[in-house]
Amino acid sequence: PPVGTDVNGFKYQGCFFDQQSPRTLAAKFVSSSNVTPLTCVKYCQSFNYDLAGVEYGVECYCDNVIGPAGKALDPAKCTVYACTNDITKNCGGDWAMALYA
Repeated sequence: PPVGTDVNGFKYQGCFFDQQSPRTLAAKFVSSSNVTPLTCVKYCQSFNYDLAGVEYGVECYCDNVIGPAGKALDPAKCTVYACTNDITKNCGGDWAMALYA
């Protein structure tokens, strides 16, 4: 789905700024060419996290709280990278996380 679409029971929350430290979502991280909003949400759900975020086309982050870095951005910033595994889906941008809860 494009950014803005709800995924597997998680509702799209918007595009959020991220940085190296502290992260917007910091509890769990995976980088994989298989990352899409759906695989990220399922990954985070499997660890009982309430939040999931995709970034840079290949990164998935999980947490139960949005960290202090998490400030809302223009939604277009989260359409910079297509998901590597499925180019019909958007997977965030440069320091821009598409966040689901």
